[in-house]
Amino acid sequence: MQRLLPIFLASLFGFALAGGAREAGMGGVLLPGIAGAGKNPAYAALGQPFGPGTFTLPLGTLGFLLPDRSPLYYFLDPNTFYRSFDLASFLDQASAPETLLFNPAKSPEEVVIELSADGIRITDGEGNPLTLGGGAGIPKRTGSLVPPALLRIPFGLGPGIAGSVGIFLGSDGIALEPDAALGRLLAGGGLEPNQTYALTARGSASGGLALDLALAQPLPLPGVPGTLYLGARAQAFLGLLRLDAGVTYRVTTDDQAQPATQATESRTFYVYPGQGIGYGGQVDLGLAYAESDWVVGLGVKNALGFATWQGTEEVRTEGGSTTTPKTETQFGFDPAVYLSGAGYVPLEEGGRLLLAADLGYDGAIFGHLGAEYPIGPSRVRAGLGYDRGLVLGTGAGFELGPLRLDLALTGRTSPWDGHLAFGLQAGIGF
Repeated sequence: MQRLLPIFLASLFGFALAGGAREAGMGGVLLPGIAGAGKNPAYAALGQPFGPGTFTLPLGTLGFLLPDRSPLYYFLDPNTFYRSFDLASFLDQASAPETLLFNPAKSPEEVVIELSADGIRITDGEGNPLTLGGGAGIPKRTGSLVPPALLRIPFGLGPGIAGSVGIFLGSDGIALEPDAALGRLLAGGGLEPNQTYALTARGSASGGLALDLALAQPLPLPGVPGTLYLGARAQAFLGLLRLDAGVTYRVTTDDQAQPATQATESRTFYVYPGQGIGYGGQVDLGLAYAESDWVVGLGVKNALGFATWQGTEEVRTEGGSTTTPKTETQFGFDPAVYLSGAGYVPLEEGGRLLLAADLGYDGAIFGHLGAEYPIGPSRVRAGLGYDRGLVLGTGAGFELGPLRLDLALTGRTSPWDGHLAFGLQAGIGF
């Protein structure tokens, strides 16, 4: 565990770099421009049509200094750890490392699981039901066979051609996954005779080297006032570290549909230098159309990709453990689609209102709508959306001489208990 903590904290920092305080203040909307090129490579050719963004500070890492969500106290002050640490708060903060959460999820004082012929009932000990279905947790999104880079060194190869080399290190997702039989039971079915019900807790992380090369070019259309941009990106990675762990709890009923036996099984797949390797790549495509004061674009991540990890799997049951070589492979078309647009709307009293919206699919359907209004050297923002739950945002941007500062107050649906968790994001630029 001690050796994993630095890797975990580094991965949180990497996630924080991927966010945007300006976009968060607009409800999490995807704003066309070079900052959104990770989701639409054609946007790399646009520059910054709606003004410069800022570098997002990893405020969420500060949350791991607080006793209720920091595993470090296990080593620094065990008494404080056992008195204050809350697993749900820790996991909720881990799912939003760019945001310092004010009210993360809280674990119930007690979890009561009641199995009967009428089905299964899970409560907090006070009769309040707890939701378990739907893969609760930090969901793994599609379109991410090549993990995002933690540290990047960009380079250029001519007009419209650019790339980067870097290091990636981060989590691929954490989730609770009921099997099909347990899913039917959670939906209101009854226990069936001679049936096995299983619940799996799963998490994974990976690290290695990444390379990407992107091409984005304008394609003028005769007789059309705007410009069409075409973008493509090829990404590849060499994986050096991989951990994919899961624990499965199974209950089997007897002939009378009563719980009879139970069993626990853990599976751990790991790769490290000298013990396996990973490699893979993917192709991302994008289109953008810009005219005067507005832009609309369509991006498709992982239009085609593959990823292979060669390592070792260890399986532990009540009867002992086994260790065998294993290869995990993903291949094919597993896209994430991003349709987005933004433009300026002139106002009668003067000034221009920036409106932006997006709609797409990244493991689930999402959509956002946001606005920004200038007041002198400042900007005020607001927005809302839906991405596996309600998303809210309000914020402001300030120009302080050569320094730009973005602040955002966000609201997001906790993946662990569904409550609305509020937090703070910040970004700086020069």
